[in-house]
Formats: sequence, C-alpha cells, structure tokens
Amino acid sequence: MVYLSVVRRSYWILLVGVVGAVLAPSPVAQAATVVSGDRDTGAPLVIDPGVSGGEVGTLGVSSPKIVGLIRRMPVTKRVEAVTIGNFHRFEDCPAGGGSYTLTLKRYASDRWVDQEGSHVESTSHSAMSTSPGRVRFELPDTTLVKDKAYTFSLKSNFNSCTVVGWETWPHNQAQVDGGPQPDCANAWEFAASINYMRVWHVKGQNEAPTCFGATVRNFDPSMPTGWLLVNNSHTMEIQAQTSPGDCSASYGLAAQAWRTPPAPPYGYQYDRYICTFNQYTAPESEPLADGWYSASQFEAPQTDGKPRDTYLQLHTIDYDALLPDFAPTLFYDTDELFRAISPGAATDYYSGGGVEGDSNQLKDAAGAFAIADPIFTGLGSGRDLLTLGYLGERYPAGSGRRSGQLADSGDQVSERSGSDSPHGDDGYIEEHLEMHARAGYPNRLYSRAGIGGNGKVWLQYWIFYYWDGPNSILGDGSHEGDWEMVQVGLDSLQQPDTVAFAQHGHVQHCDWDQVETAWGTHPKVFVADDSHASLPHASSGSDDADGEGAQLLYPTIEPIDATSPSWIAWPGKWGDSDTSPPGPYFQGATKWHDPSAWAGPVTDCSPDP
Repeated sequence: MVYLSVVRRSYWILLVGVVGAVLAPSPVAQAATVVSGDRDTGAPLVIDPGVSGGEVGTLGVSSPKIVGLIRRMPVTKRVEAVTIGNFHRFEDCPAGGGSYTLTLKRYASDRWVDQEGSHVESTSHSAMSTSPGRVRFELPDTTLVKDKAYTFSLKSNFNSCTVVGWETWPHNQAQVDGGPQPDCANAWEFAASINYMRVWHVKGQNEAPTCFGATVRNFDPSMPTGWLLVNNSHTMEIQAQTSPGDCSASYGLAAQAWRTPPAPPYGYQYDRYICTFNQYTAPESEPLADGWYSASQFEAPQTDGKPRDTYLQLHTIDYDALLPDFAPTLFYDTDELFRAISPGAATDYYSGGGVEGDSNQLKDAAGAFAIADPIFTGLGSGRDLLTLGYLGERYPAGSGRRSGQLADSGDQVSERSGSDSPHGDDGYIEEHLEMHARAGYPNRLYSRAGIGGNGKVWLQYWIFYYWDGPNSILGDGSHEGDWEMVQVGLDSLQQPDTVAFAQHGHVQHCDWDQVETAWGTHPKVFVADDSHASLPHASSGSDDADGEGAQLLYPTIEPIDATSPSWIAWPGKWGDSDTSPPGPYFQGATKWHDPSAWAGPVTDCSPDP
C-alpha cells in the first residue's frame, strides 16, 4: 500500500542526491517531488523527483560512484531490490548494455563513518538501454534500519562501458533552507569530534553567531547564506580557506567565494573562500510537507554548487504471503465459551426487537452518535448507522451528531449487555454465540508483517474476543471487547525462530524449539479460560488453559496494515468497560510499532512439570 506524503507532515529525514555528476547546461523544468511508503513498514519507499524535465549529464563508473543517499531511514524496512534512475548507456557500449553492480553501504546514524560488515552487493548485474530509464538491482534480503544512513554506489563491470548518462533533477532548495539558527549545530559528518560544528547564517544578517554561548570569531555579515563551517580546533571561528580545494568535498563541503582580498601590501589570500555545508536541514520539529529535508553531499565544481535529486525505490519483501504459512492454531480451555471473532460483532449486533437498548452503539461523553439497529438512525435521530466500516480516523459524512468529525480516543463501542442492561453477563454469551454463527464473523485472525527496530521480521496475529471474563490474576478483570496477539519471529531465511505470546499486558517470548506446533509450522496457542491469555503450553495454574475445549485449526487470515481496513486507524475503545482496550495500532508504544522491543528477550518456556 502506498501513502503519499506530499500533503501530510512527515517526521523523517530522507534524501537522494548526486555525487560526481557532470551536468549538461540545458534549461531545467522544476520537477515535482513524490514520496510514498513512509508510514507503513511493509510499503515500498519511493522517492520520485519527476519523470521529465531533468538534466542529463555523464558519470564515470569505472570505480564505485555514489548515485543515491538516504540520510536517515524513516522506518525499518526489509528489501530485496533497489531501483535507481534515470540512466542510459552510450552507443560505444556493447549492444548487450554492459553490466553494472550496485553496492549498498550503511553508515553510523550520528556521523558519516562506514560501519564494518555493512556492505551489500547486488546479486544481479543489470544492463542499460540507450534510452534514459530506471535500472533494477536485486539484493540479498537486506534490512535497512530506522535512523541509519545508506549510500548506493554504481560500478561498471566492463572496461568499455565506464561512462553512463544520468538524469537528475534540481532540488527545491527554497524548501529546505535551515533558516536563522540561534546557535551552532553539530556537523553530522564530524559528530565524533567537537572540533567542527556548523552555524546557519543569512547574508547581511548582522548578529554574530554563537556556539554554545561563545561568539564565533572571523565573522562578517557579508559572508554567504548557508551552513558555515566552524573550526574549534584552536579557537571557535568561521573556517575560511585560501583556495576552493581546501574545503573538502568528501565531507559534503563546498567553497563559496566570499570577498576579493585587498591589494598588497595589506592583502592575504587567507579568507578568500568560505567553507559551507551543502546540506540544508530543516529542524526536525518542523518537518516539511513533502518529506524532503536536505540535498546530498556533492562536489561543487561538478554540479555548479547546486543540490540535485535522483530517483530511488526500495522494493520491500512480500512477507504478507507468509502469513498463512505460520498462522497459530488455537486450543481453548474446556470451560471457554468465547471464540475468536470479527470485531464487527461488536459494532453490528442488535436483537431486532425494536428496542433501542437491545442494540450495540457507538458513544462519546455526550451519548450515542451511531447505532447498529437501522430503525434508530436517519434524519432527526442524531445517529448514523454503526458498522465496522463506520470506524476510522474520521467518521463518514452522514446525518449523525459526529458525522465527518475526527474520531477520538474517548469514543467507545458499547455492547448491548452493559452495566445498565438487564441481560447481565449471560447476555454477552448470547450475543457472541449469535454473531459467531453468522457468516463472515467467526474464527478470524487479523495479521500483518512488522519489522522491529533491530531489523527482525515478525508476523503478528491479532485476535478479537467479544468479552473478557474474570481471572485470578486480575481479580474481576472482566471487560467488553478483548484484543490478544501472538507474533512469530523470522530468521534471515524467512523461517520461524521465536514466538511471543501476549498475556495480561505482559509477554512470554519463546524459542521455536520450545513451542508446540501443528504440522511443524503452526504454533499451538493454549487460550486461557475467560482472560484469553495466550500460552505456549497447557496450564492448570492461575490461567486455566487445558487445551481440551474447542480447537481452531484453520482460521481465516485477514491482512491488516496501518491504514487498512479503516477501523485499524480508529483510536477509540472496543467496549465501554473501564479496562476495554483500544485497537491493535494504539496498544502502547511498541506492540505494533516495534515488535522486537515489545517481545523483549527470549525466556525459558519449558512446559510445567
């Protein structure tokens, strides 16, 4: 699924840029920037500065040359291929298109230092057409980790095809200028040392910059606009040089002419050039709408001092295809009456007797604003028809009191047999059994592939129960609606190696060889009576889970992601009890968003003696 961030604020720093290109001096049409796949870890990440209007230059690739740079990954992704562009071969290259290799390198998140063991070379050696186009490179399955930096370097495998044509687009520098800054910022390339910093200056601005409270020396208001290099090796001062070459392009620095030195005998060449960073970074607290924060490091003489953008796409692995292969099987306790069911049971139930109180409803502090029984909806009622599809980040347009408004975490689905109902707890059983007998509701698992902050892939299986009963650990603990979850961790060969079981707000993380399985690939989950805690083995302790009741061996797997179905984005509570839970996406900081952090370390999961 693709999410465009051109119209939404985006909290990440990502860029694609140019190193070492010689650009043709042709007119340039500003290309639109398209960024997609930035929210859901399972969606491909596409950086597309445009399909036309770029400048075509040449790039020598006899040795690896950086053709793409991700300054900071917004989320962790597992990828199997990378597409870059636009490139083309020249006529003197063999008709087969030559052969090229792409190398991916990871760098530390806080400084531009190559990390050991982080090189990944493409397994395919792609050819190029004589027409500009995108080139795809297959990779070994590789994890690109959130907040890490990556480069993509292109190299020819033949001596006769060492120069390629390369189309690039102008970076929207006006959108990414850092603006006046009150103090220095650590230059990320030099973060390992406090000797080098950078400070933002606008030409003509008279206030002398400061770094950590100290006034920066060698400053003049006429210095050029940009991030100026501050050298604190001996004294904190703006770095100026004798010649352009003294500003190291390998660190993303470029020299800008500042002033002509006075004539002898007073003149010196010392302060003729100012070293400036060619990254223009907006403050992270004020992200740009289109997701582009800065332009790549580049060598100013080859790009005329102008940042450039290129096309890059990460092709994520389709882990959703594995969800049925490792889906858990559920073994209920002998006394358990509730079974896995669609959350639509909570939104859709009504008795049909024409009694308003015999219908499930959607409420806020002011009362019901949607109801499952259609005879109580429509103009004048102030209530819309409640269905599972009605729930989302925003309620649909209609005639209800909250129609078209954003949903709120205080909104809650209220089941018929609530505290004011004469039906009592037996009513929940009656409602559940009726909905479980309807087609489309029973035996549902809601599944997704998620990637932990450490790069590990997890297959999550979310289970909804209509009602949660009391248990010995939580005291009464009963509440309307109950979301449980089991997740299967995959190794580098996409085979299961661990399983994490949700239990009463805690987790039990087990090695695969300590988990019971059905058919060798489907973990057995022993569901505790009433509480529905997920256990790796049968238990007769505080959680009764004898596994001798009903069995769910062939669940219906329904895929979910961050925005689909719409009810995933609904922030309310799935019940009107004090302890009724929110939906999967809103369960804590890590359960959905960093499955590895939620699972924690593996523990001993040997069965009870």
